Amino acid sequence: MFSVFFVSQMRHTRSESVPGARRLKELAPLVQTYEPKPDQYTLIINGTAGIAVSWNARSQLYSDLSKGKLKVVLPKEGTVFQINTINLVKGSKNSEAAQLFINYALSPVAQKAFTERMFYAPVNKKALIGTQAILRTAAAPKYREKVVPVDVP
Repeated sequence: MFSVFFVSQMRHTRSESVPGARRLKELAPLVQTYEPKPDQYTLIINGTAGIAVSWNARSQLYSDLSKGKLKVVLPKEGTVFQINTINLVKGSKNSEAAQLFINYALSPVAQKAFTERMFYAPVNKKALIGTQAILRTAAAPKYREKVVPVDVP
């Protein structure tokens, strides 16, 4: 939606005259998240931005992919801990297949792969993960000690 608004402002036109704008407005209430293009990692890697807010796991991955152009740091003030979840929707059409996928995703094999390839902190204690990978996850002591509590009333 922002892109359509921005384009209309650049053209000095009403957003309704931009192709697809009406349809995007109709779809907007159904959207849960918007994916920025380019993302913050691209902006750092190509030199457009010098700093960005992002997630550790993805930043670690992009640090490798960019051959170190992007570095991962935490503010000295600390950070909050963000947790991903995987859930089964009650009454879903394919609940048996979904449960099989969830079981696999939480298995030691999958958790090892998620951690060693994508740097997500493991949730399965039986996953045998190399120390170097763990040190790049949010579970690393250097990151854990910088996590500040979030007080949500």
